[in-house]
Amino acid sequence: MRHHRKALVLTAAALGFFALCGCQTTTIQAVPRAAEPTPVASISERERDLYLSVIGQLIEHGKFYAALAHLDEFQRLHGPSEASRRLRGDAWLAVGALDNAEKEYSSITDGKLVGYGKHGLGRVAASRKDWTLAALHFEQAVNEQPTNARFLGDFAGALFELGKTDDAEFQLRKALELSPQDSEASHAMRAMLATGKRPALAAGTPR
Repeated sequence: MRHHRKALVLTAAALGFFALCGCQTTTIQAVPRAAEPTPVASISERERDLYLSVIGQLIEHGKFYAALAHLDEFQRLHGPSEASRRLRGDAWLAVGALDNAEKEYSSITDGKLVGYGKHGLGRVAASRKDWTLAALHFEQAVNEQPTNARFLGDFAGALFELGKTDDAEFQLRKALELSPQDSEASHAMRAMLATGKRPALAAGTPR
């Protein structure tokens, strides 16, 4: 397990994300005799979460191919997880590999991340200009997470494309009141409301 932790810290250093790790050095302190040692499983879970957060940052910064490489490394070290499959779907979608993205999103539609899986499938359908299917998937995502402004905004965009302007406006107004007023998503949704047109779906990690 020690060599896994070392590899993860080195990876974060290479990517310039020390801020995510909290510090660059580890202080070794004597453990009180009565204290219980940290379970190995707990350490492993923290490592996985940290590695996935670094990969998520890569996607947010547009480094999609690097993210795919690190997802391969993550799977080698820890095996696949719902969270890693979601990130892999985001990266594949961003580089235009729609079939690969669809496969990854479909694999998480029966688990804890079902909302993100459905939303991802909606984005795949939107990329294919299949607005009927996109609206269906976005609606299912909204049903799973009714207060997710991103899901509501994308659902509204698909409805606009289908000419269902009243329904689209209803969903969009919900999204606007849930979204921070100064956010990029909020500005995009206000533009959509003003023009009745859906702006291009942004690549990267869905919120």
